[in-house]
Amino acid sequence: MEYADKQAQMLMQRLPITASRGDIYDRNMNLLAKDATSQSIYVRPVDVDQSKAKEISRFLSKQLKLSYKSVYKKVTNVNSTNELLKRKVDNNVAMKIRKKNYRGIEFAEDKKRYYTNGKFASYVLGFTGADHQGLYGIEASFDDVLSGTDGVTIFETDGRGRTIASGTKIRQEAVSGNNVVLTIDSVIQMYAENALQTGLKKTKGKRVMAIAVNPKTGEVLAMASNPSYNLNDPWELDSSFKSKFSSDFYKINKK
Repeated sequence: MEYADKQAQMLMQRLPITASRGDIYDRNMNLLAKDATSQSIYVRPVDVDQSKAKEISRFLSKQLKLSYKSVYKKVTNVNSTNELLKRKVDNNVAMKIRKKNYRGIEFAEDKKRYYTNGKFASYVLGFTGADHQGLYGIEASFDDVLSGTDGVTIFETDGRGRTIASGTKIRQEAVSGNNVVLTIDSVIQMYAENALQTGLKKTKGKRVMAIAVNPKTGEVLAMASNPSYNLNDPWELDSSFKSKFSSDFYKINKK
């Protein structure tokens, strides 16, 4: 029985289904952060027509904006049953790849995090990482609340790892995370951020911060800092941030 179970596991492959994170709202239920559907794209080299490996690799590298060399290496790695090409691929790009109907290209449901107002309350909200986990701000502090439970698609393969078209396929749905409602008031937050922008220009300072609190309850109604960053592209430094802090980066690197 033990060996039968191990054999069954070897002949079943898994593709994850990323769970949706919960939404984030301000105190008046204005939406600040939400998930949107996307795709993770995998290649199963044993199912790929290797005579078309170069063609497939060129097309995929162009659509996914990856290096041809790295894609070709994965497409031709026939010793591997499954290779991840890219996560969080926009649905329109995934659709173009689907239309090619290349054998051995697999799609798994994924999620991308979107912030409705870009730089708005960026230091409060924080952002998520490549694995859809919270990294900073509310996203990190309430990660256990916002995170859901991932699902999985399990499908049957033959002894060489090739997908069996008529084989067993099992789908376990993902469970979405819970929503979070903040004490932040978007209107007061907007006024605070505008005031900081004006103050920074007048004083020509490097950084300004502000917190607005309800004196009766202690609830934080606004929390802002400038320079800020775009939540939808958190790894790209804002131009004003670069100009104000580039000398500091130089000193740190020089040490």
